[in-house]
Amino acid sequence: MEAVIIPCLTIPVSLIGTLAVMAAFGFSINTLTLFGLILAIAIVVDDAIVVVENASRLLETGQYSPREAVTKAMERLPVLLSVWFLCCLPYLFLLC
Repeated sequence: MEAVIIPCLTIPVSLIGTLAVMAAFGFSINTLTLFGLILAIAIVVDDAIVVVENASRLLETGQYSPREAVTKAMERLPVLLSVWFLCCLPYLFLLC
């Protein structure tokens, strides 16, 4: 069930966020921006899946309440965001 809920929630969020940033910078829809859109969706969905799977793993140990498990699982979020930044770094040079 989690495999269906996570993409259903994160894909609209990433689409709206990416389209808002594209509109703010005045980008048009072309092949490069569509690739960026796909990349943004993939990264957001992947990060959400990692957090939910880690929270599920922590819940199965029985040592944490659901709130504590999610909070503990999100401690890895800075690592996931740094991976996202490193994936996007080459495309920043295309803007210059």
